[in-house]
Amino acid sequence: MSQIHIRGLGKGEFILEKEGVSEIIGLRSSASAGKDASFSPTDLVSAALGSCLMAVMEAVLERSGFDPCAFSLDVEKEMAESPSRISRLCVRIRPPRPLEAVLVKKLEKVMAFCPVKRSLAPDVKISIIWEQPDAFSCPVEEGRL
Repeated sequence: MSQIHIRGLGKGEFILEKEGVSEIIGLRSSASAGKDASFSPTDLVSAALGSCLMAVMEAVLERSGFDPCAFSLDVEKEMAESPSRISRLCVRIRPPRPLEAVLVKKLEKVMAFCPVKRSLAPDVKISIIWEQPDAFSCPVEEGRL
């Protein structure tokens, strides 16, 4: 069991502490009369989903000869109004090189076991987008072909 201690700091700020080991400063979002200068509670949900997906994929990536450190992902959050809630989380996974379809299937299968994903309400739409790098692409400078 894990315990998180949350303490208000005033002016929409709060601090999250995990068993005295680590801490994060959070802020009320601008939608709630806060400042968007740090993680809001819904940003933390987005970050939790992304880090959970990365964690469950790690062993499969290592067994497949990929360095998990070379992978990155972004999570885009969309909010709904009335009542205010997360309506959609779009996860863009960026592998360092093109992936075979078999590996993508394995990763998608293991991502289904992400505890954060399983804990989100069913009406939160979660999209996973694989951004396959082009093995033969090279950057084009602006104004040149």
